[in-house]
Amino acid sequence: MRKFTRIYLLVIFAIAGIAAFTACSDDDEDEVANNAGEHVAIGGTVGEVVDLGLSVKWASQNLGAASQEDFGKYFVFGETAPKDNYTWDTYKWGTAETLTKYQLSSVDNSVQNGRVLELDDDAARVNWGGKWRTPTQREILELIKNTTWKWKSVNGVNGHEIVGPNGNSIFIPAAGYQNGTETYNVGTKIVLLSSSLMGWTTYDDINYVSIGSGFAPQWALNNREWGRSIRPVWE
Repeated sequence: MRKFTRIYLLVIFAIAGIAAFTACSDDDEDEVANNAGEHVAIGGTVGEVVDLGLSVKWASQNLGAASQEDFGKYFVFGETAPKDNYTWDTYKWGTAETLTKYQLSSVDNSVQNGRVLELDDDAARVNWGGKWRTPTQREILELIKNTTWKWKSVNGVNGHEIVGPNGNSIFIPAAGYQNGTETYNVGTKIVLLSSSLMGWTTYDDINYVSIGSGFAPQWALNNREWGRSIRPVWE
């Protein structure tokens, strides 16, 4: 009888634990549902969460966009708002020679090193709230290696349809990048900014990936002052 009672209690506790976990998951989903489609100060709306079957969930659209094919806004590493002119003169954290934050090289040894954006400097978290943030290099690599990419046009906009191992998909438009007041590679390349600072020897030391129609991802560490797209992830 005692043995039966113990088993019965264990079953009850297990069910309660599952219910608690489900409630937490439902809370997260409610938080997303309440914010999705909400207009934000930088323009566009908060995206929806898409589960591709990876370690993090991906947004249905770029930061600053109103739809999946909308380019959205261009952002600089460590800044939380778009701007009209993407140069070192307008960069928040100093110049090429005198960076005041996020600096791994020997240009200024007095600067405290940091390899990943703090959330206060993360454009995705600041603008969309919740658990949104800019993806790390590892998360972008996972997106590249564990999904299927297909170049296509959505409402006249070129980009890649990305299908996850669970069959769900997102579309990322080829928004190119912003240098100064000019935009380059529009319609030919996706250029995604990561939250990782990965360099060792130069003042640029950021990490972003460029992907064209031929799907040949090119990682680069240069031109920190240029504007690039952010496709947020949900933790």
